[in-house]
Amino acid sequence: MDLTRRQLQVLVLVAQGGTSRMIAEELGIARDTVRTHAEAMKLRLGARTLAHAVAIGFEYGILQAHAQG
Repeated sequence: MDLTRRQLQVLVLVAQGGTSRMIAEELGIARDTVRTHAEAMKLRLGARTLAHAVAIGFEYGILQAHAQG
C-alpha cells in the first residue's frame, strides 16, 4: 500500500481540509494533476472517496505522523 511522495502530500493536504485548488497552489501543480494524484491514491488505498482515503490513511498509520505536526 505504498503511496508516491506526491500522493502522500495530496493525502495529507486533503486530510487537512484542502480543496483541489488549494492543494494545487500549495504544491505548485495544476488542479487536474491534483485530481490525477488523488484518483491514483484512492486506487492504491482501495478507497471509494477522498474521505475514505483519509480514514484509511489514519487506520493504517499513514497520516499519524502528519496529524501530530
